[in-house]
Amino acid sequence: MRSRMSVAEYLSLAKKGGKGGSKFRNVKTEHISPTAGRRPYDSKLEAAYARFLDGEVAAGRIRMWVPQVSMPVPHLKRRIVVDFMVIELDGRATWRDPKGVETPTWRDKRDLVRECYGIEIQIVKKGDF
Repeated sequence: MRSRMSVAEYLSLAKKGGKGGSKFRNVKTEHISPTAGRRPYDSKLEAAYARFLDGEVAAGRIRMWVPQVSMPVPHLKRRIVVDFMVIELDGRATWRDPKGVETPTWRDKRDLVRECYGIEIQIVKKGDF
């Protein structure tokens, strides 16, 4: 049994989790949307959901959507960024956030937004659309 890793193993590991990388290994992905234009998304899941929402607009199932909506979190000096605000056909706004990993910090912010604003943020998982 060996107790040390080789230089090649160390360099490979450092590349994967090194400075500037995503802690959840998300891959920034660009999508060109008729609604939101050309923009980078923080993950493949988020870009895929933007494509899905474009299809929903084209099919007439939703009116429109807005990416990356920021709002203050009550009682904190922080903000929460909800990935998508969707305007339904009847004019109601719904809030949707594609998530691979729900962190405790994000859950706390979501709960504060629900309690103070009455806004329910829907979590979208990979198989949901």
